[in-house]
Amino acid sequence: MTESIKIKNPQKIKTLILTTLFTLGILVSIGFWGVRQVEEETKSNLAEYLQTSLNSNIKILQFWMTEKKLDAEVLAS
Repeated sequence: MTESIKIKNPQKIKTLILTTLFTLGILVSIGFWGVRQVEEETKSNLAEYLQTSLNSNIKILQFWMTEKKLDAEVLAS
């Protein structure tokens, strides 16, 4: 039942393997590059969102502090 496989042209097999590995290397490189780009964009968007949120919270806290100071002045007088 066991039949041995005879390689008729080892040069073609070698070329096919090298071409396959080269193509695989290119595809993996493109994949890593794409993932890196998405990560950088996500980090940038998150940083921008957090900065906007921080600025908004600072303004709200400043308004709140002003209101509390006014309340304290009213109660003190």
